[in-house]
Amino acid sequence: GRNGETVGVLKPSNEEIGCESNPKGNVASSGTRPGVMPGQSMVREVAASLLDHDKFVGVPNTCLVVCSSEIVSSPGGPTRASLQQFVQSEGSSGDFGATMFSVSDVQRIAMFDIRTLNLDRHDGNILVSRSSDNSFHLTPIDHAFCLPSRLQVSDFEWCWYDWPQTRQPTQPD
Repeated sequence: GRNGETVGVLKPSNEEIGCESNPKGNVASSGTRPGVMPGQSMVREVAASLLDHDKFVGVPNTCLVVCSSEIVSSPGGPTRASLQQFVQSEGSSGDFGATMFSVSDVQRIAMFDIRTLNLDRHDGNILVSRSSDNSFHLTPIDHAFCLPSRLQVSDFEWCWYDWPQTRQPTQPD
């Protein structure tokens, strides 16, 4: 931001798992999920934001951008990337006990993950924020492995699968 604060998260397509500029050296496509090819994750991030109608689950606003900075540009020129609004949080859901979260928040994330076939909903991909009334609010992030081209989902890919809120009656809101 203008004052040096963090306002967004940039995910260049050429730095995704399986791509030539991956900063961790994960250039083999074996690091991706079935049905998600390297270089496609940024489009899925944007799709998840667009599919979150009326902010039902709270996916941060995300758009596609073109980067021409030498920091992220590929050898062939500018790089496409997703740019997601930064969410201030107190940590991820794995830092807290699942029973601290509202039934509504957990069920909304579960419904969204099922709808988008998210293959990567581990507890690090749900941010926890504290509301003014001291309750916790969940924000799902990292939708790089949603909307796969082939159907192969396991329950271990959804951290909320065993949370008690998923066994409660569906909330009407």
